[in-house]
Amino acid sequence: MGTKYFCLLTNKGAGKLASTVEGTKKIKITQMAVGDGGGALPAPSPSATTLINEHYRASLNSLTTIAGEGNQLSAELLIPENIGGWWIRELGLYDDEGDLIAIGNCPETYKPKMAEGSGRRQNIRMILAVSSIEKINLITDPSIIVATRDYVDDLHLVVLEKLSNHEKSRNHPDATLLAKGLIQLSNDSNSSSETLAATPKALKAVNDTAVKKTGDTISGGLTVNGAIETKSGLTTPSLSVNGSTTITGEFTAKASVEIYGSTPYIDFHYNNNNGDFDTRLVNDNKGVLSFQGSEYFVNGKLSVTGDVWFGEKVNIDGTSNFYGSDFITKSGNITLADGNRQTNGLRLQGQGNLFTDIYHYEKFGNYHELGIRVANGGADGWFTFRNNGEFHANGAIFASGAVLQTDGNLNGSVWGGHLNNYLDRNYVRDIRLASRGTIVTDGNMTEAPSGAVITGGNGNEGNDVGYMYYRMLQKYINNNWYTVAYV
Repeated sequence: MGTKYFCLLTNKGAGKLASTVEGTKKIKITQMAVGDGGGALPAPSPSATTLINEHYRASLNSLTTIAGEGNQLSAELLIPENIGGWWIRELGLYDDEGDLIAIGNCPETYKPKMAEGSGRRQNIRMILAVSSIEKINLITDPSIIVATRDYVDDLHLVVLEKLSNHEKSRNHPDATLLAKGLIQLSNDSNSSSETLAATPKALKAVNDTAVKKTGDTISGGLTVNGAIETKSGLTTPSLSVNGSTTITGEFTAKASVEIYGSTPYIDFHYNNNNGDFDTRLVNDNKGVLSFQGSEYFVNGKLSVTGDVWFGEKVNIDGTSNFYGSDFITKSGNITLADGNRQTNGLRLQGQGNLFTDIYHYEKFGNYHELGIRVANGGADGWFTFRNNGEFHANGAIFASGAVLQTDGNLNGSVWGGHLNNYLDRNYVRDIRLASRGTIVTDGNMTEAPSGAVITGGNGNEGNDVGYMYYRMLQKYINNNWYTVAYV
């Protein structure tokens, strides 16, 4: 049976190798390609210029001669885990000019990729026999070389053998301050030697009399002339540091803490930020302690016996109680565009655009007033109390069930509704004399009609017939005219 798997030079490769034997130029084999042969195991042909169905091509991982076989080359290609999803049946070596120098086949093997649920790094090796191996440049790109398992195993055996031989040897120099070497142990915990090494026993003796990193207690004060830094907190009844202090962790002081300096301060770096401080507590003036930061929260009581100054907003989540016999003063007078002045006092914020403002307003040279504005997104209400005792509002004023309307009318139960209607119903709004009537006077007693008022006449002289004029007296009540009657 003939050989099933083999590699051979292509006609192009053989021609180049022949020309290098006559000249000085060498062939530079730089890449290997793999393919699936179009779905079947191919027979390598010297006339081939490309693979039948190439899937992957990359720079060689290594190109070496085989030890003991002077005319055989070993070329290796490393395919990463994320490349694959096809079969490998054909191989090809290409030179730096892109020509196919050698072609071969191999046992069918499937190269998976990670996206399929299984992936592996696969090493493909191609063995090629040539007549003049010295005419092939054995150079690979060091930037893509990856050590194979066989190479690492061989190197590991060599290293182990050399280490074993070194361990058995006593040919080692003594250690010095400038060079490594053998050292001699010593239990002396108070030695000034520079050639002996301390044993654990010597270190224990030093440790027993030293301040430990954790779990130790200092009886009395501790003074450090320089910087002090802790990595896991510090607890002490008395600590004096003449320099900077860095504490990584908690700091617990069971007595007072005193900080000295022209403007002594404590900086806080949130989330171990190495940049500038996030918040600062600083004594920047005599008798003044300032907080520098964007927000300040007090979860509990805050007692202050002097003035407190805030340069930004103050947010209080809870009930606030103010004690003292003096006023709570809100300053901050502003001059408006019309020349009048206003001091904003308190805003009660409701849902969305609902709010109530309390403020002081001064109509310059005229009056000043306490104002209350109740805003509900456009239809605002305004109420003011002026310094002359007047009360102003831009809407009706309600007092229990009674209402003072904006037109001056009153509405209340005592009036049975609006005052103007009550007056119309119960009081004379106007009086008039109706059209003229006539009374004949003929010497007999004659009386004018009920409600009539005599307005004129010519009398009754000499028993002559006379005439008297009258008009009816009318009153205007509840939108109607009524004639006045006798009582």
